Amino acid sequence: MSSSNTSFTPAPGDGGQLKRKDGPDGSVVYDGCGRQYVVTPKGKQSTVAVRLDGISLPERDKIDLDSSTARKKLADKVAGPENPPFARTVEKDLRQIAADQPLRRSPTVPGNLVSEQRRIARFDDLVDLVRVGNEVRFCERSTIGKLIAKASTKIDGVDCLPPDLAAVPFAIPEFASVRNAADKSPRDLWAEITEWISRSAVPPAGCLDVLVAWVFHTHCCHKSLHSPIISLVGVQEHGKTRLGKALLYPSRRGILTETPRQAHLLRYASDLDATLFLDLYDAWGSIRRTGIEDIILHRFSRGTTVSPNPLMRPLRNP
Repeated sequence: MSSSNTSFTPAPGDGGQLKRKDGPDGSVVYDGCGRQYVVTPKGKQSTVAVRLDGISLPERDKIDLDSSTARKKLADKVAGPENPPFARTVEKDLRQIAADQPLRRSPTVPGNLVSEQRRIARFDDLVDLVRVGNEVRFCERSTIGKLIAKASTKIDGVDCLPPDLAAVPFAIPEFASVRNAADKSPRDLWAEITEWISRSAVPPAGCLDVLVAWVFHTHCCHKSLHSPIISLVGVQEHGKTRLGKALLYPSRRGILTETPRQAHLLRYASDLDATLFLDLYDAWGSIRRTGIEDIILHRFSRGTTVSPNPLMRPLRNP
């Protein structure tokens, strides 16, 4: 888009708060403060026309709204180089539009061949999530065993996409780093993890090999029925948190939390397949107060399920 209205200043903080309505010829209209987007889905891509203060910008852009890079590029184009705050507002708007599931599946849009799409972080043939630039990809193995990065995959006839980078609570490795690690011998990887833990913290005497083995286990725990839970117990200021973080960084999808909640833990375990480090002052007391005993007690065994109980702790003083 070659033209922009750099004098336009949106209401503070109103990005991503658009109102949706059906437009002509199968399009969908999104209205915000002083701006409007007319979106026409066509296959994987969508045509986006922008109006600022009632004035239509001369070009219509065809973009993949699922791509954060494409959304940022269009936002910079609309805002122009002199108004980066407005570019951030437009980017939030486009993120809202991309998340609009009725738009993706609207049966009234002529020529819209987009099937139902889901964002997932785990499935049987997935090696792991990886980053290619600022985009999240599925890392899988090709038919000849080579690691490949895919923008989407199809499961039971449904197009599945990786989660958005901003929505992932753990560090995602670069695809190039994963490929390089896959080319190394297990002995070399063991030496690297040993060195990393030793440089980052002071492990208990005689426990270093156990900790390294545990890190490796997090990447292949789906092959085991049971997984060990490591407890770091001791008085304050003796490096427990530092050691836990040192173990978490090379582990599979490591997440640190100081305030475990049932909903969070179930999501981390079921949806994200994450490795958890609970950094707690009074571990079992905190676990009992938040009512997550059953989750912790079943965490070591693969395949067990825990039903969420919304009535476990009724609200007080509503």
